[in-house]
Amino acid sequence: MSAVEAVIFKERENQIHRKGQEPFDMDCNRESLAGAVSQRACVFCGSRVVLYPIADALHLVHGPIGCAAYTWDIRGALSSGP
Repeated sequence: MSAVEAVIFKERENQIHRKGQEPFDMDCNRESLAGAVSQRACVFCGSRVVLYPIADALHLVHGPIGCAAYTWDIRGALSSGP
């Protein structure tokens, strides 16, 4: 495991629970880590969900690849185009 992965998991250890372990004290309302795909996603993901249905415009967006992979294939929306 690389140092980056260890840091991410260390910051997330209070948000991960494995069945059969001690009782789980959920840790909520924390900022997302850049590039980490979570159930709630991130601001970058939200901007894509809002912008992509506008079909008659070119959208240039920049953000972590994890967020880019999460949004459009999973969460669709109605389009303004054909």
